[in-house]
Amino acid sequence: MQDLVFLLQRCEDDTRSLLGPLAAQRLGNWRKQVSSQTALIEYVQRLLWGEHCGNGKTLDDQGGLSLERIVLDHLPNLFTDADREQEKRTLAGI
Repeated sequence: MQDLVFLLQRCEDDTRSLLGPLAAQRLGNWRKQVSSQTALIEYVQRLLWGEHCGNGKTLDDQGGLSLERIVLDHLPNLFTDADREQEKRTLAGI
């Protein structure tokens, strides 16, 4: 879980610098879930499938760490096949 927390912090920092404080504030709510790895993963999944999922492509295009990259490149074993397919679509701009 430490890896996920570290990566989420980095993603939040990149979001703040590249997309602004409002987007970072929305993402920052992950901290409320750190008492349980399951709750934290479920929170990330809700964001990945939510209305602001396009932020991931913007972050990725600008060289920031997105939730999508966390799922695909860093911790794929924590997420489902459906999550990984969704992230591929998001990063492809579909």
